[in-house]
Amino acid sequence: MLLLRLCAKVLIWLTFIATVVLIAVIGGLLFSKSMSDEVDDGDKLNYKIFAIICWAVDLIILLIIFCICSDIQLGVAIVEAAAMFTFSNCTVLFVPIVMIILTCGYIVYWIACTIYVYSIGDITQYGGTPFASVEWETATHNLWYYQLVALVWIVAFLLAVEQFIIAATAVQWYFSSSSDQGGSGSICKSLWWAVRYHMGTLAFGSLIVTIVTLVRFIFEYMKKKVEEGGAANKCTKCLLACGSCCLKCIGEFILWITKNAYVQVIYSEKL
Repeated sequence: MLLLRLCAKVLIWLTFIATVVLIAVIGGLLFSKSMSDEVDDGDKLNYKIFAIICWAVDLIILLIIFCICSDIQLGVAIVEAAAMFTFSNCTVLFVPIVMIILTCGYIVYWIACTIYVYSIGDITQYGGTPFASVEWETATHNLWYYQLVALVWIVAFLLAVEQFIIAATAVQWYFSSSSDQGGSGSICKSLWWAVRYHMGTLAFGSLIVTIVTLVRFIFEYMKKKVEEGGAANKCTKCLLACGSCCLKCIGEFILWITKNAYVQVIYSEKL
């Protein structure tokens, strides 16, 4: 992290320069290939076209870099600040690991509960074979749906808690920093804020993520059934693809807006 803090600006600008130079070199190699006598006349034209395309793309990238130079400088400053925060609060790196362990533990518990729910019902044996099926009642079906919603909701809630703790620690570090000394952030204090003051906020945000995720699951299941049934023509397939793309965009947008909402809640509280 200290290396990233010290070399962030150099690394980012070297990446841009290397990208521009690499594309220009590729274009030059293609153009030199087109001038070779070993290449057919038709292939020479193709090599020249690809070389011109590479140079044109390279020029566009170069112009974009010049136009967003101030934004790149801002990005560099953000990367340096993130490196300083992580270097000052190394324990924050363990938050995702702990949340992964908790999530895996809950999934194991959920699988055990699901197996128990699956075994509820009347067992019907297939003739004299050792195989049998379980006939579910309506209450068992509803319990299975409850289990599915609970899985998605609690996993989304644990992710929200992780995002909140990291964001709250970063806010504490930022507002306690000064020109003379660096700041500090407490993970325990961030966890206390999440449990004591913002449990409802995190639960509501994860509920929205859960609803969108379940809608996507249902749509993808229906899409798969329609495609397997062979009833989908080209127009239907196009509509299903567009619907799947839109739902994916909505899901990514909801994840982005909930994460930033948690940050805004912490920032407003700190003010």
